[in-house]
Amino acid sequence: MFMRLMISYSLLNVAGDTLLDDLNLLSTLQSSKTTSTSIEESLIVSEQTEKEIDLAREEYRPCAHRAAILFFVLNDMSLIDPMYQFALDAYITLFMLSIEKSSRSVKFSERIENLNEYHTYAVYKCVNTKYCKILWRAQLCINDNEKLSII
Repeated sequence: MFMRLMISYSLLNVAGDTLLDDLNLLSTLQSSKTTSTSIEESLIVSEQTEKEIDLAREEYRPCAHRAAILFFVLNDMSLIDPMYQFALDAYITLFMLSIEKSSRSVKFSERIENLNEYHTYAVYKCVNTKYCKILWRAQLCINDNEKLSII
């Protein structure tokens, strides 16, 4: 914005015969071109970074999908026993803990598998009684099969 004002002001106040005689205008135009080029390069870098972030986010989608299934299965347990009312904040904390504690791997696919297994077990440990654990497993199997359109 400041550059536009400087250029407009210089164009209005040209004292010489030609615009090329105004050194102030020429330096402002050169500065404007440099700034424009810099912004253009930054835009290209930010677009590339956005694509890389999108790709990384998509690679973690199986974890998000599994975590959503586990949350809703756990949430449905409250229909059977009110003791299993689970706050979303508490579940997010449990998921973050699973991210931290699950084993790392060089292969990304193994990392996703490790995270899903660890988190599934962490949620399973939240279910207290033996009866409820069996019920939770059954609900999880049914839910998984529904998602896969088997049932």
